[in-house]
Amino acid sequence: MGKAINYLSLARKGGLIEIGETAAGDCVRHGRAKLIIVAADASDNARKRAGDYAKRIGQGSVRVPYAKEEISKATGRPGCSMAAFTDAGIAAAFMKALAEEYGEEYSAAAEAAAAKRDRTNAAAGAARPARERRRN
Repeated sequence: MGKAINYLSLARKGGLIEIGETAAGDCVRHGRAKLIIVAADASDNARKRAGDYAKRIGQGSVRVPYAKEEISKATGRPGCSMAAFTDAGIAAAFMKALAEEYGEEYSAAAEAAAAKRDRTNAAAGAARPARERRRN
């Protein structure tokens, strides 16, 4: 397994990813999704749903170069064709690793995920009380 797909395992163990179409859809509806990924061999309907979900979070869905079987092995969930990252940091790290492994095809999506991570971190920093910001 490559470095990028290992991030799927880390995200699952950390509770930072929702796996499966239903879970990803719920995540989007509740405003927790940061990045939607779709397996390379996902059905047309699954890709369409992922695109619709991605529009709701203001970012495109990413068709990853992994088959459902590979994603299932990494996440421990059988038949997984779609997943939603709920943490912008690990989503950006996953996309960066994907761009490093597979090149230019994923570099634009990696930059978009990094920008989303930066916006999320900036918003979280601004929301903390001034006293806490001084300590860090």
